[in-house]
Amino acid sequence: MTGKQKFDLAVIGAGPGGYVAAIKAAQMGKKVALIEKEYLGGTCLNVGCIPSKSLLSNASIFNKIKHAEDFGIKAENVTFDYGKMKERKDQVVSKIRGSLGGLLKSNGITIFQGMAQFQSPKELKVKGEDSALIHAEKIIIATGSEPIDIPAFPCDHNTILNSTSALELTELPKSMAIIGGGYIGCEFASLFAEFGVKVTIIEALPAIVAAQGKTISDALTAAFTKRGI
Repeated sequence: MTGKQKFDLAVIGAGPGGYVAAIKAAQMGKKVALIEKEYLGGTCLNVGCIPSKSLLSNASIFNKIKHAEDFGIKAENVTFDYGKMKERKDQVVSKIRGSLGGLLKSNGITIFQGMAQFQSPKELKVKGEDSALIHAEKIIIATGSEPIDIPAFPCDHNTILNSTSALELTELPKSMAIIGGGYIGCEFASLFAEFGVKVTIIEALPAIVAAQGKTISDALTAAFTKRGI
């Protein structure tokens, strides 16, 4: 470990909250440290919005091909390779992550790969791939979120998946139960149903995506029921 490094601002967590704050501060002339224990981009880029949308774009194209005859186009015996779709998803994530790293460095931000621990209100100890002692006048905690492990359904990433391990599937099951009909559960339901998986959503509330309002909930319920979900 080298001597103490001084910064105007240290940001713990390089997700959409952390890296945006770091870039904004750097553009305002501050000396910024950004600390991340895993991957730049956080949940959204690596195991959330971006990879799920990448897979959904595959599903959208597959859906269009299946209904191509409606547009006077014949496409017979259409098949898909979900393993290759997963590979494409990984490539999309890797490319964006690399671009993000370049953007951060171009703004003069110092990136530390490791776990941050407070030593005092203005001091952080970083342990991991990078080891450092950091002094910062201001510190932003942007540590994000991760899937909870429900005791009744202990996640083994094989039979019982969470939203992260579901994105790592290379082969699809014949059927799947999704516990939770919020927007994440419904996103996966839509994805897997398009590729022929028999999907059942189990939701404790009276309706799916209840937080998004009755209009959206009713419309999505009707659409999912029509698709056999």
